Formats: sequence, structure tokens, C-alpha cells
Amino acid sequence: MWFPLKIYTKETREQLWQYTYDLFSESVCKKNQLHDWIEIIWDDISKITFTELVSDIAKKENISTLSENFGNDQNTAFEWLNEVGEFILSEETNLPLLEKNAVIPNQNGDFLLKNKLFVDKIEDPVLIEVLQLLGEDWNDILINEQISFGRYSVKKKDEIATEIRQKLKNTSNKNPNFIKAISLLSEWFDSNADEGKEFFSETYRNRAELFMNTIEDKDSLYKVMRTNTNLSHLSKVAEAIKENPRLFENIEDAKEIYSLLQQYNVNNLEQLRNLLDGQGTSTTIQNTLLPVTQEILADMGISSLEEWQEAIKDKDLAVLYSHKSTPTTDMFVYVQSLIKKAKSGIIKHLLTLNEYNLDDLDDTTATTVLAGILKNGNPISIVARPAYNGEVIIYYGSERDILDYEPSELWVDDGNTPKMISLGYLLKKAEIVKFPI
Repeated sequence: MWFPLKIYTKETREQLWQYTYDLFSESVCKKNQLHDWIEIIWDDISKITFTELVSDIAKKENISTLSENFGNDQNTAFEWLNEVGEFILSEETNLPLLEKNAVIPNQNGDFLLKNKLFVDKIEDPVLIEVLQLLGEDWNDILINEQISFGRYSVKKKDEIATEIRQKLKNTSNKNPNFIKAISLLSEWFDSNADEGKEFFSETYRNRAELFMNTIEDKDSLYKVMRTNTNLSHLSKVAEAIKENPRLFENIEDAKEIYSLLQQYNVNNLEQLRNLLDGQGTSTTIQNTLLPVTQEILADMGISSLEEWQEAIKDKDLAVLYSHKSTPTTDMFVYVQSLIKKAKSGIIKHLLTLNEYNLDDLDDTTATTVLAGILKNGNPISIVARPAYNGEVIIYYGSERDILDYEPSELWVDDGNTPKMISLGYLLKKAEIVKFPI
């Protein structure tokens, strides 16, 4: 247990007890027993003194830690510290305690020695921020504005101006913080011309050159200046970019959208959306029909001109492919070779599977249909398609009928191992989550 010295007055004892109780409630006796205990205790007890109290506060190191004793309420902590400070300084002999123990918070809330702190007579947060950007934080030496006890030296505007001028000579103009400091100081000059001339005479005279030297990309600056663009408009653009750093990405996206509108000969996004949904106007569609290639023919399994002419009558295909684009003989020869290759590969693979019986195989039913196959003893038809281009277009009515009405399977050869395309595979691959019944 800790007790105030007997030599103190009753009032001083009670205050020392109270402030110690605020910090260490379990280390002192009950207040109503305080004076009785002091009368009977011996000399070698743990003593509460001004020195001990100041030392205990110093161990907190900052106002944030001290506030933990007051429910993390910093305002209450400041009120308490001011009260304790006044109490300590009520006796002049205690002044050295504040010179030897850091118990007074600076602007950042950290405790410093009394002689290391100054009252802020600068009264200009912009200049303090400029110096901070240049590498020296005067918030470390300026006393916290919530402290009301004691007398301190002061820091004035001319002193911080001197420090800023010195820092400007010794800081690289490529340092991002330096550039920001110059920008901030330039704005300050614009709003405080008289003080700029008084405290920063040479710097103020050379402010334009100082600002220009922070700009590395002068070519871009000159381009902006040559556009004769209203600077107020440019400042709004800068603010918009600051608020939305992805603004340039959005602009690039807008350019791409505009390019798509031009490409598909539409005037707005709604027309483009209708076009992509297959609902565009006939004029628009005619201007955006796809040319027929041998890869497309292979995807559809079309191996002759007659088949193509029949296919193009289908309204779903007609809205996609140009009627003016006529496939050549070489295209059909190429497609026939791919279909033959795919059918051969699929047949060869099926022969390795025990559940398939190809003894009565008939591949003459249709170009891409394999008939006469048994699977687990049951008849089954197989639609065999090349998929070397990574996709399959189901066009043939015979294929659709087989896949819809008969026991059937769709097999494709993509150049690797032939595989059966199941309904589950289609739903997953095409991301189909909804379809009509």
C-alpha cells in the first residue's frame, strides 16, 4: 500500500491520494481511512510524493495511454492532467520535476519535457504541414492546445519560415513530398502575399520558377497551355481524377463502346443491345453480317454448296451470315476432310470402349450421323462432329431430330481424345441456367 508523507498538509495528502488512486486504485487505502493510517505508519513505507506522482504519469508516455485510466476518454484525460499540472506547480519547488520528467503532451499527444515544448504562435496549419512535408514535424515540439498549465517558450511565424527556407535548399525536388510542399506553399503565397513577401522574400520572388522546377513532364504542361483551355476547367478535371482515380479507365471504356457503335452502325447502346439479342433492324443487320469461312462451315458440318444453300434458308443462320459470301469448292473439300477425320477418330475411339458395338455400323445415313451402333445392347445413333475450331454449330434437321427423338449421343473430335458432349457439360460450359420447356 502507498501513503502520502505525513509532512504534507491534509489537503495535499488527499490530492496526492486521489491522483494516485486514479492511476492505481488498488495500491492505496480507502480514502476515509487515509489520515488514520498516516498517523500510525512507519517511515519505510511506500510513499506517495510529488516526485512519485510525476514519475508515474511519465511512464504513460502519451495521452492515449493515460486515457485508458479514464475509459479511453482523452478529453477527460486532458482535464485530469491539467488539474494535476496545476496542483504540481502550486509549489514552485516542483518546477524541476517537469524539466526532468516528460509529462506534457505535444500536438501529436506524446509526452515531452517542459523545456522541449513551445506554444504555437505560428497559428498557421498550412506552414506547419509544408515543413512536415519537407521532413520536420513541428507538431512534435508544439504543446498540445488542450494543455492549460505552465509557462512555455513560443514559436512564431518567422521562425518556421526560416526553417522552411532552409529545408527548401536541402531537399530534392524529385521527392514527392517536396513537390506537394511546393504546391501547398504556392497556394499559401497566393492567399498570403504580404506575409509571403515578409517571411519568404527571396522564395516569394522566385515562386514561379520554384513551382515550375517541380514539374518533370514539361512537354505535357506546354501542350495543356497551348490548348488555351480554361484553367478552372482543368482544375475540375484534376479534382474529378482525384476523387475517381479510375476515371481514365472509364474514358478508355467509353472509347471502346463508341468504336463498337461505329463498327455495328448503330447510334446508341439500346440499338447495340438489340442487335446482339438478334432484334436489330434489317438495315443494321445487313451491315453487320459475318462472312462465311471454312471454319464456320466445319463447325456446322456442311460439306457441299447444296447443303449451304439449304442452310441459309434457316432464319437463325440468315441473320448471322452474309448471303453475298459464297463458299468456294476448296472450302467444301477442306470441310469434308475435317468431317471424315472427325468421324474416323470418333469411330476409332468407340471401338476401344466395351459398352459400344460397331459391328453393324452405318455412316451413310447422313453426313455427320453414325447409325447401326449398339450401346450396352441397345440401338443408339451418334452425331459425330469436328470441333477443331473450338465450337460446334448444330444445323442439320436430321441431327436435331436424332438428338431430340432417338436414343442418341453427340460426340466431337477436337484434335485430342474424342469425347461425348453430355447435357450437363453443355449447361456448365454455356452457363445455361434457364431454358424454355
